[in-house]
Amino acid sequence: MVEEMREAQTPLDALGVTDPASDLRSAFDCSYAALGEPAATLFRRLGLHPGPDLTAAAATSASGLTVTQVRPLLAELAGANLISEHLPGRFILHDLLRAYAADLAERLDTDEDRRCATQRLIDHYVHSADTANRHFGKPKHSPVEPPPAAPGVSAIEPADEQRALAWFDAEVANLIAVARAVENAALDCHVIAFAAILETYLRRRSLTRLWVSLQEAAVGAAERLGDMAALRAAYSCLGGALTQMGDRDEAIQLYLRAIGLGPDPDPVRQGGIHLSLSDVFIQLGRYPEAMTEADRALTLFQAGNDRDREAAARNDIGWIHYLADDYEQALASCTEALALFEAVDNRSGQAYTWDSLGQAHHKLGHEDEASYCHQRSLAMLRELGHRYPEATILLHIGDCHEVGGRETEARLAWQEALAILEALDHPDAEEARARLSR
Repeated sequence: MVEEMREAQTPLDALGVTDPASDLRSAFDCSYAALGEPAATLFRRLGLHPGPDLTAAAATSASGLTVTQVRPLLAELAGANLISEHLPGRFILHDLLRAYAADLAERLDTDEDRRCATQRLIDHYVHSADTANRHFGKPKHSPVEPPPAAPGVSAIEPADEQRALAWFDAEVANLIAVARAVENAALDCHVIAFAAILETYLRRRSLTRLWVSLQEAAVGAAERLGDMAALRAAYSCLGGALTQMGDRDEAIQLYLRAIGLGPDPDPVRQGGIHLSLSDVFIQLGRYPEAMTEADRALTLFQAGNDRDREAAARNDIGWIHYLADDYEQALASCTEALALFEAVDNRSGQAYTWDSLGQAHHKLGHEDEASYCHQRSLAMLRELGHRYPEATILLHIGDCHEVGGRETEARLAWQEALAILEALDHPDAEEARARLSR
């Protein structure tokens, strides 16, 4: 039966039998025939949705109607058992019903009807994600903007950062499905937009393999379009994803390719590439090269009058001083960075800088100050949902406990870090295991 379903044009064809009373398609036809025309049209539109489930807002975009018009139609479909509300506000079609709805759309709707409905669905997710992403501090200097939304698109607008993060968590499977759909349809502008918009969320949740995959698709799309600004951004974003995966040598090559495309007319974007390159050199222990790149980035950020990015460069410079055992200078640079991050209300930047300050205080023997800084960093990262950095802070907290002779507390922090790193399948898990073994 499985083999027949694989070979059939739709799964329903394999399930057809000679007895009409037992034929699934006939059973579905009975339920569908009982629908009013608006509900029947909506059902066919839902068959075009590529993801596992959808909300009323997505259904609204698929139909081109208003939410007020769509809600009673969803209730009618649920009453006919053609869809089900498997979670509050989230509707699902059984795989066979989805195939049935898609088959009806193919037979009964025009190519233009299907194209417009699919475009509205894509735009719903692109523009909803873009709106949610702005709560994470969308880069002011991003060269990528989503294409304009088609008429009839209903995009969501989360009220704050926590609601935006919750929306991404609920919709990530749909977003990935839609991203794959636009890639397969060669909608290159949408491929680039999806990759740019989802980067912050995927980085925050450490969904690194998905992050790499989308950025690789964006590189291909930018190359096909000949869009050098988008290609430079895709190289840089892919470099960031590979850095988080631990593939640092390949990340360096990508950053150098981005630089090799020529200077970006925006000094802040150009500085971002140099700062990312500095981060990789830091991880490889190549501190003189890291300082050179961080200084270049700082100069470019100041030229672009971007205090947020200037703060990031100052934190990196402070961290390089820390790694070179110049702890007093590390404190000075990171204190400047923290003040700038607080002035622009960048909580992610504050979290990373609190960790840098904690490490410098730890090396100077200021254990109370170190503990305070690390706990501030950990609380912020947990609130923001940054998984990989959370594990890094836990390693640092365990180190401080170990120096203070608090072996039980050290072991607990390292075990928690190890659990996160193993869940992320991250190579830094070996560092946690080494500490625990010691």
